[in-house]
Amino acid sequence: MHAFSPAISFCLLVMVAIAATSDLRRRRIPNWLVGAGLLVALVLQIHQLGAAAGAMTWLTGALAGLAPFVILYLMRALGAGDAKLMAAIGAFVGPQPLLHIMLVTFLAGGVMALIMIAIFRSPRQALARVSVMLLSLPFGMTSVEATSERKTKGSRLPYAVPMAVGVLLVVTDMM
Repeated sequence: MHAFSPAISFCLLVMVAIAATSDLRRRRIPNWLVGAGLLVALVLQIHQLGAAAGAMTWLTGALAGLAPFVILYLMRALGAGDAKLMAAIGAFVGPQPLLHIMLVTFLAGGVMALIMIAIFRSPRQALARVSVMLLSLPFGMTSVEATSERKTKGSRLPYAVPMAVGVLLVVTDMM
């Protein structure tokens, strides 16, 4: 299992904590945060692994984080900030540990979604909305209900929170 340097662990945890707080409060992940995270990750990867290996780990990690989340963004399942944040997380850790972080993130996101459904909506209403969304995905989100639901800020899952949980659990496990 890959161990992270204390500097990478610290900077990564600070970045996701700020992102989660911002996403909870404003439903936005600031571009300055993601940009700073990418820059710091590049510097730390080069310092730890050398110029060529560090830059390659940074690039492959960022692309591995961005690719699946861009697909989810295009499906309108997540916001663009979520995709950019996962790219920055990948830049810090590289592609292999990122897969573990993504798995834990998806599990934490599912648990968080179930909790939000239980707190804010009746299960029948939530199931109906999820069904409309899933059925309309292959056909390009033509449902008025699915479109209006997506645009309602209160219903959007602040996905930086499960990302922070995924990073916290994986990074502390690998220390």
